Amino acid sequence: MPRNKDRPAVVYPTGDPEWKNYMKMSFFAGAEMYDVHCVQYIAKKLAWPMAPAGPDRSKLSKGALKSLQDAEALFVSKLSEASDDPSTPTIEDLLKPELRADYVKNLEMDSFGNVGGFSLYVKAPGERFEVKHYQRQGKQLDELVVKHYADESFKPLIDFHLPETAGKVLAAEISKWPGCYAKRVFLSDEEKLKHGFKCKAPVAFTHVAISKEGGKAFKSGEVMEPTKAQLACKRFYDERCAAGTPGFRIAFRIPDGIVHKPFNIEEYLRERGGGYEDDFADFPDLADEDTSSSGDEPENENPEAVPSKKPKLEKAARTRNEGRVDTE
Repeated sequence: MPRNKDRPAVVYPTGDPEWKNYMKMSFFAGAEMYDVHCVQYIAKKLAWPMAPAGPDRSKLSKGALKSLQDAEALFVSKLSEASDDPSTPTIEDLLKPELRADYVKNLEMDSFGNVGGFSLYVKAPGERFEVKHYQRQGKQLDELVVKHYADESFKPLIDFHLPETAGKVLAAEISKWPGCYAKRVFLSDEEKLKHGFKCKAPVAFTHVAISKEGGKAFKSGEVMEPTKAQLACKRFYDERCAAGTPGFRIAFRIPDGIVHKPFNIEEYLRERGGGYEDDFADFPDLADEDTSSSGDEPENENPEAVPSKKPKLEKAARTRNEGRVDTE
């Protein structure tokens, strides 16, 4: 489609040292996508929401802002209770039953035998075109777990109507807690009368899903800070918007979908020769440490005569890292 001649061309700050080309269309760099897609072992409040960000709360009316603050106070109260309640469901429990096996499988593939981790992503279900498209390429589309929660995972949060704009701000704020999510549930005519609403306009209550991982993040006070590149990307985008030339629309949120090549730990171990005994080879600081179990082995006088496994290990690690995230 030709550009509107009355609209000035988009000018990107290519001379700025913080500018990267991916910032034209994407918020997360490839390495940042990799980090957020990996198994998480420390529950932290996220730097960015999983739900689409709502409008700036300063633009809300006084009534909408008051309702938003009341709803936020109720959510914080419930999140605090969940942090101490052993019966609070995990992310796995909140998922639709048919997706829980795939969620656990992803954790097992990416955790290298470690336990106690969780993920913000699950394998995209269904027969959608994009899912099959990536499958034909030997890749997998992972989507945010909160998009695939069972209906019964959501519980009522408030019994009053929250304007749509304020509801978006609330949903974005709630989704910063790992595994927590909100949705608007519209009342039927009978339900409206039951709650004392006599208006003909639609009325929606807010229901929330609260995870054990979100409760742990609340209790620990840990916060995932935004990266310098993410802050720079947002600054560049805000400057373009102020100039009336935003260019490609960027959503400042955790990536909704990540395409990657599934990692098979058995294949990885076969390629590297099996076992974890050579892990120290990837860490130069440990190279000089004595890792032998006893001092009985004769010292090799010609180290160059011993073939090194490091090139093989580097190739395996490079193959894994290049296949994990597809940013295109």
